Amino acid sequence: MDQIPPNRQMALQDVSTVVSILPVKIDEHKPGLIPGQYILAGVKDPLKDWNTLHVARAQFPVYLDENRPALIVPAPSDVVAESICRDYKVGIGLIEHGVAEPGLFWARGLIKHSDVPVVLEKELARARALQVEWFKRQIAEADDDWGRYHTRKSISTLQKIAATTLKLEREWNIDIEVRENLLLKTCKFCMADLNPEAIVCRYCQGILDTVRYNSEFKRAVSANQ
Repeated sequence: MDQIPPNRQMALQDVSTVVSILPVKIDEHKPGLIPGQYILAGVKDPLKDWNTLHVARAQFPVYLDENRPALIVPAPSDVVAESICRDYKVGIGLIEHGVAEPGLFWARGLIKHSDVPVVLEKELARARALQVEWFKRQIAEADDDWGRYHTRKSISTLQKIAATTLKLEREWNIDIEVRENLLLKTCKFCMADLNPEAIVCRYCQGILDTVRYNSEFKRAVSANQ
């Protein structure tokens, strides 16, 4: 999505390009800035795809007093592009600058979408490497939450995408169709997802079926002692 009308692109000199390899949508609002909203769609495959956003020079009005009109101050495209990337990253957790970051960066100039792998080859490769490390941290956090709560409600869409992208199998990332076919039930004590035939919760040890617990479970435990 461009912030520049097509018929003005060639005439504009102050243009920057934001590149995203994030699998989630970016919707950055800049109160007081005109234009004040910048949107980038999420990519389908973070290891192969990318999206671009061309950002032109923006402006913001500065109020002087009731007797004078507002002063219109320009905001260079590079300042706007840098703020889009910076502000998005500030609001996201598990980031370590230069080590693990979301795949979002910018460059000066109007760079065509198809030219990104050539013109920004090094920047794109670096962004992918940083995002892979960030994905690993997202997955590690999901593992911790799963270990504590054992419920898929605690796992974010981004964490699921991260595991799928890195081809890491996780119990918390079972495909929704598989889950529906299994007809998993929820533990009434810890809210974990369980096999529908479970008598005792494998996580909190809560008794889910007292009748079967007394008639089957106790007998099976006694037989193995």
